Amino acid sequence: VFVNGLENPTGLALSLDGSRLFVAERGGRIHAYEVETGALLQSIDLASFGYSSIAGLAVSPESGSIYFVDMSTNQVVKVDTARFTEGQCTYQSVANTGFQAALDAAKAQVESECAGTSLSLTRDYTCKVDGVIPNGTLFEQVHTDGYASDNPDVQSTAGMDDGAALLANRTDCEYDGDLNFDALLLGGYYCHICLP
Repeated sequence: VFVNGLENPTGLALSLDGSRLFVAERGGRIHAYEVETGALLQSIDLASFGYSSIAGLAVSPESGSIYFVDMSTNQVVKVDTARFTEGQCTYQSVANTGFQAALDAAKAQVESECAGTSLSLTRDYTCKVDGVIPNGTLFEQVHTDGYASDNPDVQSTAGMDDGAALLANRTDCEYDGDLNFDALLLGGYYCHICLP
């Protein structure tokens, strides 16, 4: 979820440079969020100007101006940004300036030490669970307490039981459920839907 807590959102549009996401609420508000961080940069209240039923939002590909449709007045309206920003149309990013440099350094290190592997801070939704049972010797390092599961379908003293493949299709991901998340990791299910 990028943004929550909105009241009847009716439109969204990206700034020309892709750095800000504008989100309209039907009641007459437009919010500007920083794409990189998800931080709220500014909100404007158009209801006080008689626009209380915004039904759509767009950014001009030529000028970058913000336009919206108001259903109660049956108008397409251009937002006068100077009115809301005191003539200042710039914003200060809330992103940590050292973050990108640290991320680039970490990516370079992972790629140099682990050939063919790349670092990502986002979940790879193209990753699929492999139902093939991993090598049972991977489980020899697991102790009988702590991370080990009492479920014989996860592992036995001789290594991973054939029933462990049943974990691949489990979807009971609730924090208070009986699914053993450590068993998923130790079973090699790194891309399982229940894992972040």
